[in-house]
Amino acid sequence: MYTALSDSELFLRVKQDDHRAFNEIHRRYWEKLMAISLQRVKDADTAKDIMQEVFISLWNNRHKTDIEKLENYLATAVKYLSLAYLRSGKKMRLIDEALPETLPDDVSVDQLLYTKDLLAIILEETNTLPPVRQLVFRYSRLEGYTIREIAYKLDLSPFTVKSHLTKALSHFRKVLKVITILFKI
Repeated sequence: MYTALSDSELFLRVKQDDHRAFNEIHRRYWEKLMAISLQRVKDADTAKDIMQEVFISLWNNRHKTDIEKLENYLATAVKYLSLAYLRSGKKMRLIDEALPETLPDDVSVDQLLYTKDLLAIILEETNTLPPVRQLVFRYSRLEGYTIREIAYKLDLSPFTVKSHLTKALSHFRKVLKVITILFKI
């Protein structure tokens, strides 16, 4: 019976605490998601841990989350947890440069780590944008240029620059929605 249900029907049942619907989602996507994680982390045990975290997060946040496309949501979650794992062992110079050397007294270590992780995700995600959109986003949001300055610098119309920026920001809104759910922000 559950195998015939669509993803959205299954997730509606999961929201109603249906464990069998959750098991069907797990069965349906485990292999694809495992391949995504394994491709990134190159270690089966780590990939399995990431998969477990994604499915635990899906179950724990089932009442708070509205998911339009379950497969895309799960794939994005696996991608970001895999990236977070890879980043955890590597120091990113850009992130360290982006944060001030002295922090206000009321900033906790957890807040600093969260900020570093979030900035790392943004920088990583920026690299997935098309080349011109990457430049527009970097110039606008990371370097503080105006739309007019970016248009001049890239020899584009201000309308084109604005269009690229709008698409980039829309992309980041979707990404941040998944991240806030994963990291329970």
